[in-house]
Amino acid sequence: MRKSIDGLMALVPTAWGEDVYSGHLFAFVSRRGDRIKVLTWSRGGFVLLYKRLETGRFRLPPVDAGAQVVHLDATQLAMLLDGIDVAQVRRQPAWTPPGRTGLALRPAIGAQRGAVLRCLDSIPALADDRVDDQNPALFDDRQHELRGAASEEESKAARDEAAKKKRQQRAARKAEEIPAREIRHAVPVEERHCPACGSEDLRPLGRGRTSEVYEYILSRFERQVHVQEVLACARGRGVVTAPPPARGVDRGEYGPGFLAHVVTSKCADAMPLHRLAQRVERSGVPMSRSTLTDLFHQAASVLLPLSHHLLQCIASADVVWAYEAPLRVLDVKKTRLGYLWTFLTQNEAGEWLIGYRFSMGRASKTPKEVLGGTSGALVVDAYTGYNAVALPQGRVRVGCWAHCRRRIFDALATAPEAREALDFILDLYRVEAQARDADLVRTAALRGLRQLHIAPVIAQLHAWLETQAPRHPPKSPLGQAISHFLRPQAVGGPHPLRGE
Repeated sequence: MRKSIDGLMALVPTAWGEDVYSGHLFAFVSRRGDRIKVLTWSRGGFVLLYKRLETGRFRLPPVDAGAQVVHLDATQLAMLLDGIDVAQVRRQPAWTPPGRTGLALRPAIGAQRGAVLRCLDSIPALADDRVDDQNPALFDDRQHELRGAASEEESKAARDEAAKKKRQQRAARKAEEIPAREIRHAVPVEERHCPACGSEDLRPLGRGRTSEVYEYILSRFERQVHVQEVLACARGRGVVTAPPPARGVDRGEYGPGFLAHVVTSKCADAMPLHRLAQRVERSGVPMSRSTLTDLFHQAASVLLPLSHHLLQCIASADVVWAYEAPLRVLDVKKTRLGYLWTFLTQNEAGEWLIGYRFSMGRASKTPKEVLGGTSGALVVDAYTGYNAVALPQGRVRVGCWAHCRRRIFDALATAPEAREALDFILDLYRVEAQARDADLVRTAALRGLRQLHIAPVIAQLHAWLETQAPRHPPKSPLGQAISHFLRPQAVGGPHPLRGE
């Protein structure tokens, strides 16, 4: 039993004359009978299952003299893998559909002194076998064990294919947004003749052979000299001057495009201002860090009315998402902890509106300033800082599935049974993905789709949580996750299991 996959796959055709790539199951039992290995080929790779009995041994069925095959059904296979003596079990024979082949057990050959268990059906056919009424659940665990490797491989392949398709679609959308410039390449004069007959009477063949190349056009700064025309009256009575150019900052030496470049580099690209100053100087514009800092603050002052308007549009929406993220802020010889509050919603066109507000504290002052006096739904976690805009008559708090799922996922390492809850949540996400693909978002049909498909899944998840709650200590990872699911919201709003 020290052989690996390579050794076992080589033994099958040499000792038994079987095709190791047939998809059948080949089981090898150790000399002492306490260990068993099951080898099979599945979807482009070998799967090896290994089991060791702490007590007892695997009881092989007796083989009649001269017999080469012993037929086993799914229940007997499960008994064999669980260390049960199949020969000592008495049960009523189960009805087998016509054409269904059972399992075959071949005796060991040569020095292996083991046994080879050959499944004449593939793994999916084995999973379809039914157990008799006297033992309805005996094969359930073994069924999941044998199908686990194949199903996990299939799901991973499906996820990889979906992710690849999504990346390709995103890349195609980005490529359409880039401006294109067509560059024509003419055939050189010395080659403008037929390679077969030498004729120079050539005509265009279609549009030509096309190819795409992405190129970077070096960005540059320029010093613009604005000259305002001044007209004087011929009679000497007055002077007319052309209007000055628009400026982002009054009496400033830097245009709106320059200010936009500074803000984008700092906020979107996370570039420190001292590095940006070095880059600007390399382009030929004298610049210092202090100047960029002043420009950054001046740009914030100019954009302040737009920021207020954006937050007002978000606050007027029926559904608002909010979250506060900790952020370290530079201080004299140290850093302080601040918070960046994010408020977002989706308009009728499906576009996301995202507004930010910074504060040095996590108190409820910021939510009150942004969402105070508004109504609708507020999608947040269980943080009590949002109570000020939800009580007594404010927004209705709605539970966040992402937060609940993260707690369940964190408990998966210590409680494998949490995988079942993740599968329920995955079913919810699949329904929402189908709605997006069918363009049902923000339509009346979406509510009906959720009531039809999501409500039963939520009911099953709620029953599973109530069943698992007494089995786990309240301070355990899964116990805390279940408590987070089942407890009402701190403000008495809708429970996350109600499907809002």
